[in-house]
Amino acid sequence: MNQKLPQPKDGDVVLGGTSIDISTAVVLGGIEGVKRDLQSNIESVQLSGLQKALNYAKEGIALIQQVLKHPNVSLRLKAFELLKGQSTYLQQAQEHEQLKKTGWGNGNISKQKKEDDFRITEEQSCRLGEALVIELNKIYQATPTDSQIRAFLSPLIKIIKEVRLFPDVDTYDIWYTDHFDIIQYAKLLELGDISLSHWPEEENQNGRYLELTKEELVKILMLMLQVPVNNK
Repeated sequence: MNQKLPQPKDGDVVLGGTSIDISTAVVLGGIEGVKRDLQSNIESVQLSGLQKALNYAKEGIALIQQVLKHPNVSLRLKAFELLKGQSTYLQQAQEHEQLKKTGWGNGNISKQKKEDDFRITEEQSCRLGEALVIELNKIYQATPTDSQIRAFLSPLIKIIKEVRLFPDVDTYDIWYTDHFDIIQYAKLLELGDISLSHWPEEENQNGRYLELTKEELVKILMLMLQVPVNNK
């Protein structure tokens, strides 16, 4: 009775040359190889193992999810990026969207109050934009052009216009968000305050919102916009 032997997957190492039939070759690696890579002390090997894990369906995804708790920030971020396109993450994002939104501010607000809040939001947005440009200058060691700045800030402007990111109107450089990706990045980097210490009116019982300082938000946005930063 013929027994079907395991076939190599992409990234597996195979012993044997072209003169040896694949059925007699020894496949090294597989999911056990991925586990060994992830247990390595060499970051480049660990990162390679994360990428390979995608070839092993649910078992590989489970390994990637475990890395979200790894003490190495770079590994956590890589694992997160790999998981973002998976159905589980998309489902979690949809569930987050269903959480109850704040009712704060839905009552009668005077015209003057609305104008004041709008002015403060513009001021806070400018301060945030200036902080982002400063970080860009540090990284690229040159002043970016106006077109480069607009291209960089356009995704941020979209998030703010969708009211997924808004400032505290009483305290400078404090921001709130219910944007799922931003919140997940904050968790990975151990940033933010889910208790909303500057927004006591919102109980945030279901954890829809997160409070961030301007500095914390800059770090997260630089990562989201695929700008290399120091994660130490």
